[in-house]
Amino acid sequence: MRTGEDRIAPTTHTAVDPGAWPDIATPPTASRARTALAGAVVRRALHQLPLR
Repeated sequence: MRTGEDRIAPTTHTAVDPGAWPDIATPPTASRARTALAGAVVRRALHQLPLR
């Protein structure tokens, strides 16, 4: 026999406690620094190529 709970539709919305997951709630600062450094290295390498 089925109960009323069997008819409840599953949901994908779940409350998240930011204090429990600080690395998800705020972007890590080291990642930004690595991204900026990688961008600078790529730009410098592109400027050194004889494309002009």
